[in-house]
Amino acid sequence: MTVKIRTVPLVLVLLAVASALLAYWAYQTHQALSDRLAAAEPRFARQAGLQVAKADMQQQFDQSTTLLARYTYPSTTDASQAANDAQQRIRAMFTQSGADVLSLQVLAARSGPQFDTIPLSIRVDGDMAQLQAALLTLKTLTPAVYVDGFSIQTGAIANDNSAVKVVGQFELFVLRDQTP
Repeated sequence: MTVKIRTVPLVLVLLAVASALLAYWAYQTHQALSDRLAAAEPRFARQAGLQVAKADMQQQFDQSTTLLARYTYPSTTDASQAANDAQQRIRAMFTQSGADVLSLQVLAARSGPQFDTIPLSIRVDGDMAQLQAALLTLKTLTPAVYVDGFSIQTGAIANDNSAVKVVGQFELFVLRDQTP
């Protein structure tokens, strides 16, 4: 009986130590998993936010694509094709306003980080109202034509003194998107 009495407390102490170690291990594992969950929770919240905002982001992307198409030539268009198209549209615009196109040339394209800049130089002759009408029409062209600079000089005065002819030199450019 004395052996039983001695072994029972020893077994109880061993069980208490084992359960204490098991409880400590469970606590440490719980803390580690809680920390990992706390670190992952913001990622899940961001992902959920992105899922909620997906339709709005798609709408914004579509809108920016539409604006890009309105202001630039697409990347599928060759730079020389874009230059020829811009040249024809600008010539037609000044001719429709009644001005005479003296010269129109395409200069060498400059490559930028996202866009190719295709400069054009045009020299026109007409009265001031014709040039103003052409410039007002210029802003309606799609893809957009931008004015880099211009100079206007007085030309010949008509015999009836009604209209003063002017000669305008315009430095224009168009953009071509480089992204595929």
